[in-house]
Amino acid sequence: MPAPNPPAGYPMPDAPAPRKRHVGWWIAGGITAVLVLGCCGVGAGAVLLSDLPAGDDGPPAMSAGDYHQLIARIDGDLGTAMGAVTTATSPAKVSNATEKLRATTSASLDEIRGTNPPKGQAAAHGALLDALVSMDTTAAATGSAADAYEVCTGTSAAAMIARSEATKATRAAAQLLAQADPPLAQPFAAYLPEPTPDANRRLKHGAFLARPNGGSGHLKITGGKQDALVTLARKGAKKPTLSVYIRAKAKLTITGIRDGDYRVYIANGVDWDPRAKRFNRDCGYQRDTTGMRFSTSSATYTIWRLTLQAGAAGNVPSEPADPDTFPI
Repeated sequence: MPAPNPPAGYPMPDAPAPRKRHVGWWIAGGITAVLVLGCCGVGAGAVLLSDLPAGDDGPPAMSAGDYHQLIARIDGDLGTAMGAVTTATSPAKVSNATEKLRATTSASLDEIRGTNPPKGQAAAHGALLDALVSMDTTAAATGSAADAYEVCTGTSAAAMIARSEATKATRAAAQLLAQADPPLAQPFAAYLPEPTPDANRRLKHGAFLARPNGGSGHLKITGGKQDALVTLARKGAKKPTLSVYIRAKAKLTITGIRDGDYRVYIANGVDWDPRAKRFNRDCGYQRDTTGMRFSTSSATYTIWRLTLQAGAAGNVPSEPADPDTFPI
């Protein structure tokens, strides 16, 4: 993920290689009246900015009022950038938001590094510089996790950032700033998320987000190793005809599917977010490339069977689906 480089003298953060996730599908079906035919189942050696010696010809000390305004403005810029990270709704949006957070952090570092703080603010100033460097590293790691689909929404991104050393360092710098400049006690770094453990929320097996009706078609689903959301949408449609939550290794038969050609979408992962209607962590998004056709006559109706499997196995051609265009 392209992003601004850390200041001179700092190591580049190690970004884990993106990890692709996929789900193999086994599918079988046919038209039948009585019987279904075919079933399938910060690095070592880094020098902290607060340790660097001040130059002999540095800028004059900034007044307390001007310094307060500078810190408040930087705090606002960082808060806006962090807000975009914590409200992102897909891995790509998390990645883009962390890139912008890094750019904001880099610009803040450049501005603060060129400032001579007022008397009594040197310790807080140095601590803030160190915290911003640490936040840049954390933002890079969060973006890499999003690229690997380990972090899938702003909720999981916020949890990762909240537990980081960067957040601890920023809060410590905020305390030092508040001690030297009491008006900064409340507003500074209020945007930082509170540390929380990872959640593992799940919907009830068979919970419908969209339920078909009025048709005769059947879809029999067998879950895989992760919880999943199985969706049928007519080709070109933005809203699904069917969207149902399938718990891992559980089975469900859905009826009432109307005749037509449908595309199958599968989202799988950990920690279902009911507001975003997405998985927060370790997610994957796939769609089939052939589709399902349901048709009914006076004597027959269609039954399809869909088995979700982790890995490359499966007899359904599929491709990665864009979470931002996933029909929900």
